[in-house]
Amino acid sequence: MENEVTGEITGLLIRWNEGDREAYDKLVPLVYQELKQIARRVESQHGVSTLQPTAVVHELYLKLVESASRNYESRLHFFSLAARAMRQILIDRERMQGAAKRGGMIAFEPIEEQRLGVAAQTESVIDLHHALEELDRFDARKARMVELRYFGGLKMEEIGEIEQTSAETVRKELRLAEAWLLSYLRRDSNSAQ
Repeated sequence: MENEVTGEITGLLIRWNEGDREAYDKLVPLVYQELKQIARRVESQHGVSTLQPTAVVHELYLKLVESASRNYESRLHFFSLAARAMRQILIDRERMQGAAKRGGMIAFEPIEEQRLGVAAQTESVIDLHHALEELDRFDARKARMVELRYFGGLKMEEIGEIEQTSAETVRKELRLAEAWLLSYLRRDSNSAQ
């Protein structure tokens, strides 16, 4: 069933890119449900009650579907862009709400659990964003994998497909990225004290 839906989304995205309005109408409910699942997962990871999945989905949807520059090649391409948009939405919300001042923290858990880090470690979304930017400077692939996994909720196999590698390689690279990010976040928090 999942492969059928995946193939259907890819086909509809391609038809929609070509201007087929009927494809768009069929695509909306399929994509909406997946985006809502991503938003729920992110809400539960961050423990932020103000991050309402429906509102986030609408914001994501506007960024992705209503974009004039859309040219989605596949379901994975669409949802990798959704991961980037989700990251930006979280950063924007934290900045607007001044969440760092009020303790807007995220809890980290193992990356295998769709989350990042160590359960006892907490940092703000903005701190994670800065750490990912730093990781991106010397290893863009690992930073992209973290973004796809953490903000997009993609499976190891899906990330492997995007990155044209095996799921096992993705796991190894994510573990290395996780260790680097946690080290960076700890070092950064120690230097701030």
